Amino acid sequence: MFDMLLRAWRYRHFIFSSIKNDFLSCFARSRLGGLWMVIHPLAQVAIFAFILSAVLSSRLPEIDNRYAYALYLTAGMLAWSLFTELVSRSLTVFVDNGNLLKKMMFPRICLPLIVSRSAVIFALFLFRKAAPEVADTL
Repeated sequence: MFDMLLRAWRYRHFIFSSIKNDFLSCFARSRLGGLWMVIHPLAQVAIFAFILSAVLSSRLPEIDNRYAYALYLTAGMLAWSLFTELVSRSLTVFVDNGNLLKKMMFPRICLPLIVSRSAVIFALFLFRKAAPEVADTL
């Protein structure tokens, strides 16, 4: 185990540059770029907040805020989206990067590290952008 981590540490520049390329390629495929990463989940939150608060009148016990239940579910949705992204990208990481595996010599542990770190950074960026809006609502 220590040997794997040591080899990954030696290729840390490769890992960081691959994470950066992952961000750039993700934003290059969208016309809105990085803004889409924030707009999509917040649009889902707005829809859930409207349906749960206005239409269904769902509320948490002992809390008077009408959007508290929607915010409660939003926290779960954000954590679930991180989990599903990690699992779905980890399932195909070696198949998706098959051409890289054939052309370069590097420790194979680097690919799961790249996938997991980029997904966590995406999620942290989203949490950071969504947190001020949530705090303003309460």
